[in-house]
Amino acid sequence: MGIHTQAGRMIYSCLRSGIFSGAVWRIVAKGRVVSTGSVGYAERTPSTRPMRMDTIFDLASLTKPICTGTLCLMMVESGQISLEEHPAEYLGELKPSWAREITIGQLLSHSSGLPAGIPLSKMCSKPGEILDAFSKIELAYEPGTRALYSDAGFILLGLLLESASGEGLAALFNKRVAICLGLKDTTFKPPLENKERIAATEVLQPGIALVGEVHDPNARFMGGVSGHAGLFSTVEDLEKFCWSLLGEGEELLSPSTVRMATRAVSRDDGNVFGLSWFKRRSPLNPAGRMMSPAAFGHTGYTGTSIWIDPERSAFVILLTNRVHPHDRKETLGPMNKLRADLHDLSVSQKDI
Repeated sequence: MGIHTQAGRMIYSCLRSGIFSGAVWRIVAKGRVVSTGSVGYAERTPSTRPMRMDTIFDLASLTKPICTGTLCLMMVESGQISLEEHPAEYLGELKPSWAREITIGQLLSHSSGLPAGIPLSKMCSKPGEILDAFSKIELAYEPGTRALYSDAGFILLGLLLESASGEGLAALFNKRVAICLGLKDTTFKPPLENKERIAATEVLQPGIALVGEVHDPNARFMGGVSGHAGLFSTVEDLEKFCWSLLGEGEELLSPSTVRMATRAVSRDDGNVFGLSWFKRRSPLNPAGRMMSPAAFGHTGYTGTSIWIDPERSAFVILLTNRVHPHDRKETLGPMNKLRADLHDLSVSQKDI
């Protein structure tokens, strides 16, 4: 059975089981595309739209490595910032002592001590008060002693990038990443004229699904632009991004920086982190069992993921609308199993 047929069966099985309403995928093995396709629906309610190969997805936490991590590393390479610098050096409004202790590198590797999340809408009346909210929180552990996956850390990194560059995060990403790679549909707050191509996420009000509006509540509070979530994209654009990290096409980062960012830097009880990238996740380890130790990737809560194995010239892009029409926590386990199985499939074929 060919790899395309196997991948299609795996994905279609999850579709029939109700894990997601639709999916778009692309698998590259030994440097060439060996499987790609779309299945199911971009929207099931209140209207019905079939999934298309050019469907635009809410990437959720894929924003962390694709936007925030990449921009941080580009600015490190150019000397604009340093991994050893502290947030307070760029965000003078941050008053707690930890702002002068934790480093940018620790923020990128989820080892800064910041808690997993911060309820912005409860702590702030408007986005302009976000740094005040950060000034009120305490660290969850001593910086550098452990790791804890943290949306809060990447929200702070997004604000730091804006201060260091003098530009808004969306404009900075567009200029430094999207334009350079020729990404056509990768952006924060996708334009309304593309609404028919955007996969729906959760139905938060009867008869109204989120379409083109970010699913993450903190990113939504921030107007759709944040360092931890908010980016939208397509499989075609993400393929270009993956090739860039593999040193093919337009390179955003030097090979040495990519290697530095994708080695194991910190770990908690089940996760191993690089700089904005996962090296391994639990409980079901979406990296799978067969990818090389050099492999890295990331997942998004809405049902998105990319995983790259530079030693095998392989990567898997899986984009789904897992949270449409409803966010059901019981689908997270099967979603991670599908990811792991596809990742294994991409490197399991001797003759492709």
